[in-house]
Amino acid sequence: REDDFNSLLDYNNYLNDVEDITYNLINKIDLDENERKLASYASRNQQTISLNVQKSVQESQNREARQVLEKEQARIRREAARREEQEERRDREEGRRDVINMLASSDGDASRIAREGQQAVLKRSKTRQAAIQKQQQALSSDSSNGAPSGGFFIQGLKTKVEPVDEGPYDPFQGYSDKRKYFVQQNRYAWDRLDRL
Repeated sequence: REDDFNSLLDYNNYLNDVEDITYNLINKIDLDENERKLASYASRNQQTISLNVQKSVQESQNREARQVLEKEQARIRREAARREEQEERRDREEGRRDVINMLASSDGDASRIAREGQQAVLKRSKTRQAAIQKQQQALSSDSSNGAPSGGFFIQGLKTKVEPVDEGPYDPFQGYSDKRKYFVQQNRYAWDRLDRL
């Protein structure tokens, strides 16, 4: 991996060597020499190779765990949305029944009673929406490195650093020569333009 090397040049040299050896092995060019190179590389870097194998196993386990977790969260969100829809439908029905009961039992203004019933339904809906938003904020605040907590984490993530604004490009890097290389005249003699 690139981050295992000290510089990009070292990494590119490594990739070039891998490509050369692979090409030679596939096309059966200098098989003995390439096998010897592979064996010497494997013996010199045995510890690094085993660490990379462990890293890849850990990454695949993390990827599988993340996929399972994402599926579970999607299922929970679907259930919450379905439950919310059912509760909203139930609240509307209860609001209608309450308005009908109030209209039947009172002698007051029907439009005022209907308006009060609608306001009560809206108030219950807003309360439910606020509770749902709190749950979503709690889920998002439990996440670290883009993945929810609970024993699951991603190793090796680098923190993103915003680039510093360097300003406009200056080819002279701040150097300025105040001398002027022209002389301003009142009249310029140019035969072709003078005729026009």
